[in-house]
Amino acid sequence: MLIEHTMPPVVEIDHQSGAVYVRFTPPGAKVSKTVVRSEWPHVAVDLDADGKVIGVEAIGIDEMTISKVLQHAQVKAKDSDIRSARYVKTSHAVHA
Repeated sequence: MLIEHTMPPVVEIDHQSGAVYVRFTPPGAKVSKTVVRSEWPHVAVDLDADGKVIGVEAIGIDEMTISKVLQHAQVKAKDSDIRSARYVKTSHAVHA
């Protein structure tokens, strides 16, 4: 899968549950399908109705770099977009 969106990702981090959600679309994008790439560590890719990647959720990865999460999800993004990522703390469970 290839990220087609042009906005840099926003990485939502939930330290309490050890989860991360790498979002490639603005919040509120409607998830039509979730593809689970791995049960443990849990890695899932959320897709919109057109099959475009909305975001990637990961739980249980010891070292959470964006590149590592995307590698587990079998998703590719432009390095320039990844370097421009914003990191935010979330107070709720991480999901789209």
